Amino acid sequence: IVGARHNNLKNITIDIPLGVFVCVTGVSGSGKSSIVNDILMESLRRDLMKGNGEPGEHDRIEGVEHLDKVIAIDQSPIGRTPRSNPGTYIKVFDDIRNLYAQLPESKRRGYKAGRFSFNVAGGRCEACDGNGANKLEMDFLADVWVTCQVCAGKRFNRETLQVEYKGASIADALEMDIVQAMEHFEAIPQIHHKLSTLHDELVKKSTGKTLYVLDEPTTGLHFADIDMLLKVLHNFADQGNTVLVVEHNLDVVKTADWIIDIGPEGGAGGGELIGAGTPEQIVAQMLEAGSGKSEKGKKPASTSGSSHIPHPTSHFRSHTAEALAPLLNGAGHVVAAKSKKRAAKEVKAIEVRGASQHNLRSVDATIPRDQMTVFCGPSGSGKSSLAMDTIYAEGQRRYVESLGSYARQFVGQLQKPAVEHVEGLSPAIAIEQRTVGHTPRSTVGTVTEIYDYFRVMMARLGTPHCPDCETPIGTQTSDDVTDKLFTEPEGTKLQLMAPIELGAGDSYADLFSDLLKTGYRRVWVDGQTYELEDAPKIDRRRKHDVAVVVDRITIQKQARGRIAEAVEAALGLGRGVMFAVYPDPKKPEGKWAVRVHSQHLTCESCGRSFEPLTPHNFSFNSSLGWCGACEGLGTQTGANPAALLRDEELTLAEGAVLLWPSLNNDLARAMLTALADHTGIPLDVPYRKLTARQRRTLLYGTKDEWVSVEASTAKSGVNIPALKFQFKGLYPALEEASKLSPHLRTTLEHLVDEIECSECGGSRLRGDASAVRFRGLTIEQIVRSPLGELIETVASWELDQRERKIAGEIVREIHNRLTFLVDVGLEYLTLGRQAPSLSGGESQRIRLASQVGSGLVGVLYVLDEPTIGLHPRDNTRLIKALH
Repeated sequence: IVGARHNNLKNITIDIPLGVFVCVTGVSGSGKSSIVNDILMESLRRDLMKGNGEPGEHDRIEGVEHLDKVIAIDQSPIGRTPRSNPGTYIKVFDDIRNLYAQLPESKRRGYKAGRFSFNVAGGRCEACDGNGANKLEMDFLADVWVTCQVCAGKRFNRETLQVEYKGASIADALEMDIVQAMEHFEAIPQIHHKLSTLHDELVKKSTGKTLYVLDEPTTGLHFADIDMLLKVLHNFADQGNTVLVVEHNLDVVKTADWIIDIGPEGGAGGGELIGAGTPEQIVAQMLEAGSGKSEKGKKPASTSGSSHIPHPTSHFRSHTAEALAPLLNGAGHVVAAKSKKRAAKEVKAIEVRGASQHNLRSVDATIPRDQMTVFCGPSGSGKSSLAMDTIYAEGQRRYVESLGSYARQFVGQLQKPAVEHVEGLSPAIAIEQRTVGHTPRSTVGTVTEIYDYFRVMMARLGTPHCPDCETPIGTQTSDDVTDKLFTEPEGTKLQLMAPIELGAGDSYADLFSDLLKTGYRRVWVDGQTYELEDAPKIDRRRKHDVAVVVDRITIQKQARGRIAEAVEAALGLGRGVMFAVYPDPKKPEGKWAVRVHSQHLTCESCGRSFEPLTPHNFSFNSSLGWCGACEGLGTQTGANPAALLRDEELTLAEGAVLLWPSLNNDLARAMLTALADHTGIPLDVPYRKLTARQRRTLLYGTKDEWVSVEASTAKSGVNIPALKFQFKGLYPALEEASKLSPHLRTTLEHLVDEIECSECGGSRLRGDASAVRFRGLTIEQIVRSPLGELIETVASWELDQRERKIAGEIVREIHNRLTFLVDVGLEYLTLGRQAPSLSGGESQRIRLASQVGSGLVGVLYVLDEPTIGLHPRDNTRLIKALH
């Protein structure tokens, strides 16, 4: 490299010998990367590899004709996706896939090599896209990778895993280490040869004209790994290749065949060629120059423009030689002399000197750290001036000043208090007597952040349910669909069909013609099966149910392979939806039972589709999650239900709702029982614990549905006749009654108040989010539970291994914060309680709870009269919590 002048390089010429292990050394910033990466690599990338390169300033590079390629080895990932692995990088996995595709079972099933790739749909597990794990975004928490529940981390679907070579599936092959794989594939020379090396270049025939460039390859490596790396690098050089390494590690430098030392210092003090030669010659140069202490400013003998390898006679100081000399002499690494440390003074108190804020008169105070200190005195004596306006203000001001200028513009900065000196301060947090929450959407749950943890937990561990049918819903793979089919009795006959949607501008005749060409023979149109050649003419302007008959099957264990392939084909043709028709010779074809199987989030009962939910969908402060009718407020104007309820703690059977006629009437009780059976509303659960949907049914009725009462005899001996009735609901009944009687309308006016939203039932959330359940509870039921009950519920949860990995910390954090709230006497509150309705004492204790969850130590908490509004019993609990 002749005339290198890039960055701080001072027009130097460097000769790099070929066929040996060369190390470029020098202090940080001396110019090593400038000459190797910016000049040499960029030039070779452009001139030798015919790629794009922009080399730094230099005259020319000679001897490029002695190289046939250059390879830069760095610490960047070896693949572009999380699915990449060493097998795919060195291409041995391609040979393994080809081997599995040539097995008799693969040929019988028609599997190609792509079937055994986790990068291609068909053979991989579609639930995790071949990753073996799924990434769960946890909103304000760190993302979590969890093992795929469908494939159990094997990456492939069940049918692919049934193909085995010597008893091992393709997933088992990926789990083998190198030694095991070499033994397993010993009979396949091509695979065995590639597995015998750790680097793909050793697989190829060496040309002896390759230049390997590595920039600090030992970064992050253990000493044992460095030893292994050196063996590989020297092996490259032994084959006639050239290895060029930029390195600081002396264990690597001392083994080099040739050293090029750049320096002597970094930045403007560098850019010179200090010396070149073997490690012994570099050290000898230092000794000849008087232990490397000659003048720094004197330049070496002329090297610029020379084409020979210079002898190390530079008069610059060589830091590399100084560090290398003890190693070559067998003395080991030089241990730096330890400087004498002065013991730091332990801060045991906060010292306040000359506090003159407000009415304070140059007050001096010493407040012991790690203890609870109380300021007392008459009103107006200056307690708050010293605690809040001096100590807290100064601690907060110093913390804000430690932030960058950009961050400070978002934080309210306090003025410097009138005080001469404050020492021993920690980051300060003030908890004052003021109402928490500034919006009507603020609740106890949002202020303490407990609700935020619950919404993450519900999004990641909750089971989605259909809001209308209350049946569980979820995504499923083709393997899941196959498993569901095999729950049918042995010998059950089924017809698997794929629904077809007509594209814009297409005709059914063309569609049927294309299906016929692809090998299908039958089509199902509006409940009737036809041969494709005899398919009826269909008017595309009218809605029709059209499906392709993929296969006719009989449920048998030995036919699982064929059934699984038919399911895959049907789901692929139907874009994730498949019909399973149950033929019944006793019924006309149009009356045969049809069950829908979908890979999408779809309710199997009503067919309603849903989208995957995220933690944002459980937030009533966001349009992504709030109820569209009340926009997350959970209320609307209407008749106050409190006037229609005796007691929310009573059950319906105990008369919680003021029904007419009274439940003392046998007919009324029979009608209530029939209504409970029809709607699924329990009669033995307190009204407060009913779900939003169940309360909404009581308040707004069952619309046009008829409820049947069977004839029976009551315990009192009264005969109950068979009848049907419609339950209109409490609110519609009141509205209709007010229209009939002006007097009643006047009487009902005092009932007008803010009531639960008729759309969400007070849950504040969109329908699909409010229907998600964890351990049988919706998030709306959780936030309605008193904290004393809720902490017992949370403590009773036993999480499995997967749930612990996802939400172990979440549940622990929830329990800790609930424990504090209960300890300070707030067990009667609910997480759904509106923050503006809290008293000052309740608000302060709730803010304390939010701080307890932070897990900080050494913090200065400043509380302003925390016992306001507290009973003496609660005072004791608060003091205990503060200690």
